Amino acid sequence: MRIWGNIFTGSDQKRALHDIRKIISLQRNVRFTPDEISTFRGYCGLLLLKKYADSAGIANSLSIKNHIVGQSQATPGFYDLAGAFWCLNHTGHRSQILSISENDYVQYLHKQIPRYTNVDGMRGLASLGLTVSQNQRQQTQILEAVFLRLIQLCHAENGLHWRPEPELIEQNGFLSTSEKRENKLIDLGLAHGLPSLVVFFSWLKSSGLVKEPAQKNFLKLATAGTLQSYPHLRRNFPSFIVGQRLRRSGMTGWCYGDLGVGFSMILAGRIWQNPLLVQEGIEIMFHVADDGHTFLSARNALLCHGTVGIAHILARAAEYTQSLKLKNLAVDWYHFTLQRWQEDPPGPEKGLMDSNVGVALSLISALKPISPEWDCLMLLSSPYRAQVNWAP
Repeated sequence: MRIWGNIFTGSDQKRALHDIRKIISLQRNVRFTPDEISTFRGYCGLLLLKKYADSAGIANSLSIKNHIVGQSQATPGFYDLAGAFWCLNHTGHRSQILSISENDYVQYLHKQIPRYTNVDGMRGLASLGLTVSQNQRQQTQILEAVFLRLIQLCHAENGLHWRPEPELIEQNGFLSTSEKRENKLIDLGLAHGLPSLVVFFSWLKSSGLVKEPAQKNFLKLATAGTLQSYPHLRRNFPSFIVGQRLRRSGMTGWCYGDLGVGFSMILAGRIWQNPLLVQEGIEIMFHVADDGHTFLSARNALLCHGTVGIAHILARAAEYTQSLKLKNLAVDWYHFTLQRWQEDPPGPEKGLMDSNVGVALSLISALKPISPEWDCLMLLSSPYRAQVNWAP
């Protein structure tokens, strides 16, 4: 069952193409300083849009000539550099923008990984860790270091728990002051929490680069103790578990909510060969995506917690399971995206997740048979995806 390039038909194809061109036109007015390098907030999203629009043969595509001037003089932050390095390699712009070599970058990672504590950054590094280097020995060393550091940020008690670090918790506007101080706090969002670990370690297994016994240890946690540690939930997963309290933000999207939980179950089930986990993940995703309240809770058309993010994660899940009902829901959510973007189009903000760049990127793959490799930044794919047998 083909997913990408097989979403829109008839007049909706023209409408999607019109919206993509409109977004490209809006992005022509965006300017970046050389140090605005962040993948999610900086100019790397623009480079990705240019690459995929050009690959799709979409007229009036972007030129980056007047968007970025000069080379970066500052040392980018760890998370920014990790995301940017992958994007700049992927789009062929690294030598034009970053002066750091691949060997220097790998050495930099070796020094930073053991001391790094920002959970969001580690999740970002996890999503990029499979694409660090073309040298397999270097790649394996980095993966092992990432694996060990992530495990250090977890603890095993009734399964695998995620203990967010203080800097991430302090930025959270949803939790109360007393809850932020709670020792036992579990994040269940794909953007920052437990599902991101399940997804990363599953992609790690598919790479075959990190060998036993580490994989065996995680196999037990991933398939027996992880999300199934909470059998009383099953639907309407909270954003956080604080002690014994379930805290729900009311947000449904890629970042938080049942879709990310269900996706992590599907991926772990397929790669670890657990069909029951796959089926449960499908049911969780179907239940929430087919719910009218989910449409009302989608805040906008964007990738992070908007309609196109919901459509995109459903399309990837349909691809990995060959589930027709998930594909049909993805089609519905892409149509909702066209509707939402027409009603309330976001302006020419910067970045991938919270601007119209992400909308255009996902629409391109919905319209054209081009696999959205950029969504490894969201943990939804991996360069080792082809090594997995996706047959039902």
